[in-house]
Amino acid sequence: MDGAVLVIAVVALAVAAGLRPARRPEIDEFVTATGLSTTATSRAFIGYYLETGRRLRTLLVLAALFLPALVGEALGVHRDGFTVQGQWVLGACLVGTLWAELALTRQSGRRRAASLVPRRLGAYLGRPLLWGPAGAGAAGAIVSAGVPLVAGLGPNAWDLSVAVDAALGVLTGLAVLALTPAAQIWILQRPQPLTTDDLLAADHAVRAASVRMIAAVATAMGLLNLCGGLLAYDRPLPGPLDVLWGFAELAGALGALVAWLVRKPGATLWPQRRPPEVEQVRL
Repeated sequence: MDGAVLVIAVVALAVAAGLRPARRPEIDEFVTATGLSTTATSRAFIGYYLETGRRLRTLLVLAALFLPALVGEALGVHRDGFTVQGQWVLGACLVGTLWAELALTRQSGRRRAASLVPRRLGAYLGRPLLWGPAGAGAAGAIVSAGVPLVAGLGPNAWDLSVAVDAALGVLTGLAVLALTPAAQIWILQRPQPLTTDDLLAADHAVRAASVRMIAAVATAMGLLNLCGGLLAYDRPLPGPLDVLWGFAELAGALGALVAWLVRKPGATLWPQRRPPEVEQVRL
C-alpha cells in the first residue's frame, strides 16, 4: 500500500510540474538560446508554445509508462525491458512535439507569406542531429532483422516471441528512418503568416526548436532500438568480438543519453566560447 501511495504521489507531482504555465525564466532561457529580440506579444507566443508542448509530452509520457504494461497484461503479452520502455517514452515525446505544432495558433491575416529563410533541414541542424535519426534507425532495423536468423541456429529455432520482437524492432527502426525527416519537413513547410517582424522571428525560432527536438529524440529512440537488438543476441561470442559487442551496446546507450541532453535550443555538452567582441571605432 505504501508503494502505491508513493507512486501516486510521484505521478501527481509530475503532472503538476508538467501542466503548469510557462514561467518567465523558462521563456527567458528560450529567448537567450535562440538569440531573439522579443516583445510582449512574441513572448506570449513563445510561452504558449513551451507550455503546450510540455503539457502534451507530460500526459503522453505518463500514458506511455503505464498503458503498455496494462494492455500487455490484459493480452498476455509481456514485452518489457529498459530499451522498450525508453522507446515508448521517447515516442510519446515525439508525438507531443508534433501535437504542439498542430495546436499552435499563429496569428495572421488572410494572406500567407513565403518565408525568406531557407527551409532546408541542413540550415537548422548540425550533422550529428541531421543524420542521427537515419543512421540510428537504419542500424537498429538491420540488427533487429538479424535476430531471428541467429536465433534459428539455436535450440529454440521457432520461438514466436523472438520473431515478434525482431519485427517490432525493424518497424521501429524504419519508422525513425522515414518518418523523422517527413515530420521535420512538414513543420518547416507549414505556411508562415504575414504578421509583425517579432512574431515572424518567434515563429521561426519555434519551428527550429521543434525540428531540433524531433531530431534529438528520434536519434535517441533509434539508438535505444539498436541497443535492444544488440541485447537480443544472446549467443556466446568469441572473446574479442564479445568485448566489441558489449562496447557497441554501451556506446548506443550513451549516444541515446547524449541525444536526449541536446534536444533543446542552444544545448551543448560543454560551454561554448564566445567570440571576442569587435571594438567599434569612431570615425
